Parts: sequence; C-alpha cells; structure tokens
Amino acid sequence: MDMPDAKRIYQDILDTMSTALLARDSRTWHAHIMTPHIMATSDGRAIHETTDQVVRGMENFADSLDRIGVTEIRRECETARLTDPATIVGYHTTWMTRGDGTSLPSYHSKMVLQKLGDNWRISKTHSAIGLSDKGWSVLPHDGVDGYKSQAVDSAAARKVTIQSLMDRVDAILVNGDYEGWRRAVCLPLTMESSRAKLVLRTEDELAADFELYLAEFKIHRVSDIMRIVHFVDMIEPDIAMCHYRVHVLSRGNYVVPPWDAAAILNRIYDTWRISTIKRALGHLNWIASPGGDQK
Repeated sequence: MDMPDAKRIYQDILDTMSTALLARDSRTWHAHIMTPHIMATSDGRAIHETTDQVVRGMENFADSLDRIGVTEIRRECETARLTDPATIVGYHTTWMTRGDGTSLPSYHSKMVLQKLGDNWRISKTHSAIGLSDKGWSVLPHDGVDGYKSQAVDSAAARKVTIQSLMDRVDAILVNGDYEGWRRAVCLPLTMESSRAKLVLRTEDELAADFELYLAEFKIHRVSDIMRIVHFVDMIEPDIAMCHYRVHVLSRGNYVVPPWDAAAILNRIYDTWRISTIKRALGHLNWIASPGGDQK
C-alpha cells in the first residue's frame, strides 16, 4: 500500500468518527476504536479497556461539544503512512465551528490505526488537548462561554504530579533510556512481590536489572507501557504511596493482563523518585494467569 492509500484510509476514519460524534452514534464510534484504547494528551494519558468505557467517553466528549455550542467538526489528514502491513500512523488537524458561526482554535493530533481482519481501528490517539476528570478529551477552549476549567484541590494536583512522573517512567522504559531511569529512581531500589523481594543497591545492579527488562520488552515487542494512577497517599511530608494500574501492550494488544500495583516515592530536593515497587513484573513472569502475582 502506498502513501495515498494510507492517507485515504486515515481520512475516511476521521470523517466517519466526526459524523458519529455529532450524531452520538455510539455503535459506529466503538466499531472504529480498539480496546484497549490509549489516549495521550497535553496533560496526561488515559486508557479505555472496555466498550462501555469507550462509549461513555464518547458521550462525555459530545457533552463538552454541546456546552460550547459546536455544530460542525472538520478533520483533515496532513500525512499518513503504513509502518507495517497492519499499522498506519498519521497526523491531522481539527477545526470546530459553533452554531453562531464562530470558529474555534484548531488543534493537532496523531492517531495509530491497527488492521483487524478487513477493518481498520484506532488504537492510540495523541492530541494537543487535555483530559477531563471523566477520562476524555477537554477542548483547548477554556475562555469560551459555557465551558470553564475547574480548579483542582491539593490532592488532585498531587495526583497529576505523580501521574506525570509515571508517564515519564513509562516512556523511559519503552525507549530504553537508562540515564532517565536512573534519575527517576533512588538507591536502594526495592522490588517486592509475593514470591520474592529484590533490593538493588548499586549502580551496576540497577543497570543489569534494566537490561533484563529491555531484553524482555524486545522479545515480546512491547510498544506501550501505561501506569494509570488511582490515588496517592501521603505517608510523611516527603514520602508518598502511589496506587496504580499497569498496562503493557504490543501494537494495541495486551502482552499480559492489566494488574494493580503500588510504589513508594521519596521527594528528594523537590523531585519525586521511586524507592519501592510493589507487585513488580518479574523477568520470568510474563505469561501470567489472571490473579497471578505481577509487578
């Protein structure tokens, strides 16, 4: 398939999804989205694991459009390419118009499409927009009448800070950036599971352990790691316990089932670093049964 074909497929999906969103056509909407579906935005990431979550997300997004009076959406593919026979990566711009004819600021997005049988579906979306507290897109139009951002309390702000750290750690692991990993953790680094407890005390031990994970990621073709923070407990002023859910995927498919985990973080010179990971995924535990201990 050449470039124009990839661009045509991408544009067809954009047009279909825009029409479905304005019509609140949930059947068409979820028929074109893979689960799990990853969304990365200007202020965080979210994941929809089920069809119900995808549909609720669409309804929340449509509610946002209604609040600011959007009656027309136009998305235009700028470029799209086939990266392998079952994957298209493309970029597009979105324009929206209110019922009174006012044009809203445009924003740019990136989508990854995966082919399932004869159909293409969206597996990942990157947008220059924010996330609502309901896990769907917030339009970048805070000044528009009828739609204002709400201030967040200290607990919510702390959760955003820790989620940002987890997002950075996930990118570090996928990209194989050891220096970034070293800055994100502190020694000794403890990894606990019901089967074992591993304490990495030296730089050499940390580097060797990091290489083991990279080898496993390569074998299983890991393309995405996501830790979605549920809540953060403050143990002491500079020590926090973060509870989160872990998703490890390869091209939109789970490598292992998602699992719940936790981490202890220490604030050192105003920077949060990971000191303990609870329920860490062991190097030999990739094929885990549901309910099996994963880290």
